[in-house]
Amino acid sequence: MKSALVTGAATGIGESVARMAGARGYRVGVMDVHAEGAARVAAEIPGAVALSGDVRDPDAVEAALDA
Repeated sequence: MKSALVTGAATGIGESVARMAGARGYRVGVMDVHAEGAARVAAEIPGAVALSGDVRDPDAVEAALDA
């Protein structure tokens, strides 16, 4: 199974990309600085996982991926 990590995925273009990836069979990591928004979107995409973190902080991205 292919995987996609979509940043800024709680709203707007990022949310649309995450939904399209899920519809095309990708396992989707829905990442956003707003944990609640990421969780909302991930809950609506089968097999998706919500990840919270600020992509400007490499340590935060590593922590989110490790979780």
